[in-house]
Amino acid sequence: MTIGNIRGHLASISNHHIKHISKIDCWTTQLGARVRITVSELLNIDISETHTRRIYV
Repeated sequence: MTIGNIRGHLASISNHHIKHISKIDCWTTQLGARVRITVSELLNIDISETHTRRIYV
C-alpha cells in the first residue's frame, strides 16, 4: 500500500467511527450507569453481610 492508500483507508475508518461514536457514547453511558448500579448493589449487600456477621458473632 502507498501512503496515499493508507491515508485514504484511515480517513474512511475515521469517518466510519465518527458515525458510530454517538451510538457508542449512548451505549457506554448506559452501560456505565448499569455498572454503577450493580456495584452499589454489591457494596450494599457486602456491607449488610458484614453487619449481620458482626451481630451474630
